[in-house]
Amino acid sequence: MKKIITTATLLSLGLTGAYADTNNVVEDAIEDIKDLNETGLYRPHFALMGGINAPIENDYQAGEMIALDVGYQVKVPYGLGAEISTTTFENDDRSNLTRDQFFVKGSYHFSDDNPLIGHSYAGLGLGIVSESDGDTVSYGAIMPNVGFDFPLEEFDQNLSLGANARYTATASNEADNFGISGVVKYWY
Repeated sequence: MKKIITTATLLSLGLTGAYADTNNVVEDAIEDIKDLNETGLYRPHFALMGGINAPIENDYQAGEMIALDVGYQVKVPYGLGAEISTTTFENDDRSNLTRDQFFVKGSYHFSDDNPLIGHSYAGLGLGIVSESDGDTVSYGAIMPNVGFDFPLEEFDQNLSLGANARYTATASNEADNFGISGVVKYWY
């Protein structure tokens, strides 16, 4: 069934003019796939993120954030990933708030000749936030984010440095937050 759908899709692309030579539709598509695989765009990655989260409610102070991220570009330009992070927000008037977050993330990776745009992405995370200020409670959360990853080709082809900015909104009454972090990614 998968082969039939793939063949029908490739044929429809050829009929709509996506390929100039309709006699070589399948060959051209296979060559395109080989080219993408040779560029390394389908590699998984592991990332360490460190930065600061600034709560926008309830008089909490900004706190340090550390996160682990794993991801995979399933189809150019789309990626899937998972992230786990922790932050502690201090408060002078009441107990500190520790927030542990787990997100499943999707991303869209831009491409352009401009290096900043060409290595940028926008994404959305859906997940669970566990908050503890003495009692532990979990809530649903959404996290739109943007960032970029610059490959360090001179040092290591598998390493990139970048940044990520995000806004985490939760169903909690405690604190939504804005965060910015540095990102080190290792691409397999």
